Amino acid sequence: MDLEREIAKEWRKGVSGIDYSQSYNSFKGLYGSFRKPKNLEDAKYIAETLIDLLDEEVSFRFGMTLLQVPPDAQLAAVARWSAQSRRPLGEFAPYFRHMYLVELFYYLAVGADLISRVRPAKKAANKVDIAYLYYLPFCNVFASSDNLHERVVPLFLRKDQTFVKGPVLKADLRKLDEHFDALPEETKARGLHAFASYPPPEESFLVTRLWDQHSPNWRKEAEKPELSAELQTALLELAKRLSERSKPIQDPGPVRTEDVQYIHMSRQVFRKKGKWTRVPPEAKP
Repeated sequence: MDLEREIAKEWRKGVSGIDYSQSYNSFKGLYGSFRKPKNLEDAKYIAETLIDLLDEEVSFRFGMTLLQVPPDAQLAAVARWSAQSRRPLGEFAPYFRHMYLVELFYYLAVGADLISRVRPAKKAANKVDIAYLYYLPFCNVFASSDNLHERVVPLFLRKDQTFVKGPVLKADLRKLDEHFDALPEETKARGLHAFASYPPPEESFLVTRLWDQHSPNWRKEAEKPELSAELQTALLELAKRLSERSKPIQDPGPVRTEDVQYIHMSRQVFRKKGKWTRVPPEAKP
């Protein structure tokens, strides 16, 4: 959404403009109480050790301060944590712990001069780039052309995740484009979803190998016959009925999925994007 884009721009601008000298000096000064990391892998190990070995409440509060959680929200979080028997952070708030680890790792690495706190002119600060690691728990494949990501992301990957270098992925996407573009015109006119819902079966494509690794049942799914015309018509009629009967709710407040029968969201889709037809000519607007 446009609002989200504007918020993201302002966030990037704000983070890029911060002077990290104070943080750099603070973390650099810590390397008297414990050893200085020798490399990025060691910095991550030290960050994990500190999080797990510190007194749990001290660690929890320090992590929230590092992530700039407001004081009132910190109090509420600690109270909720205490009410739940002060479980380990990895169980109580696993995503918070992930963000905490990323932040602590970053500052330890910066303090040890393993990551520069500045970037060349016209480039985003390393702090902006490191924030992309917040997305890691929610993806199977992380692709980037950034040098810092190439050095850091593999350290944080689970065993079921893959890092792909941006140029390698782009080259394979060009191969895919050429592959599908070579299909007969009558096939391409049916729309992308008719012939490109899955990658080509040949393992020479990186995308195909990634699908094999992260969605191993896709080949069986691809072999299933298309829905019959009758079933497609029935589904379309059902969607139309639901759309016609749906009514907007003014200021509904918090809504739980178990309290609603369905949620209706509408999207506009252009028939073509670039040279590719998305939907067949017979599809009605």
